[in-house]
Amino acid sequence: YPFRTASEEIMEIHSSFHMIQNPNTGDVEGISYSQDITKRKNNETIISRIAEENCDYIGIINAANKMLSINNGTWDCEEIRTDKNMAYDDAVNMLVDHYVEPENCKDLKDKVSIGQITDMLKDNKPYFVFYDFTDEQSGKLRKQIKFDWLNEEKNEILIIQMDITEAYVR
Repeated sequence: YPFRTASEEIMEIHSSFHMIQNPNTGDVEGISYSQDITKRKNNETIISRIAEENCDYIGIINAANKMLSINNGTWDCEEIRTDKNMAYDDAVNMLVDHYVEPENCKDLKDKVSIGQITDMLKDNKPYFVFYDFTDEQSGKLRKQIKFDWLNEEKNEILIIQMDITEAYVR
């Protein structure tokens, strides 16, 4: 929750209160703890703003169960939403079949398959895929997808798609 300091600054505070029974007296005692989380909240806001302004979407692929979750971005696709997880292969098939020229579908599906992604990430460097996205409203757009390991355990893949049409045209 926000908290205004004596110097009129706003701090974000996280507080918790735990009730426990004292084993010696049987009395119920409370322990409270508060922590300044201003920096964390600011970082979350910054990341959210960057994602909303610069990314079609940011998501996570679980490499083991092959599920995709979209977490942020400006992606406007009814079939893939931020409020539900879906099978990664189903998402790829749906998007490629609807928004990629038929002659490019197989090549793109191969490039973004889980096997290809994990193989390309073995050297711990990001893997980039570029493709043409065709939409009735927007026409032909150039997209960049970046894949990278989300964490050291290498069980989740960060996926970020950006529209690079403007840079590509130049």
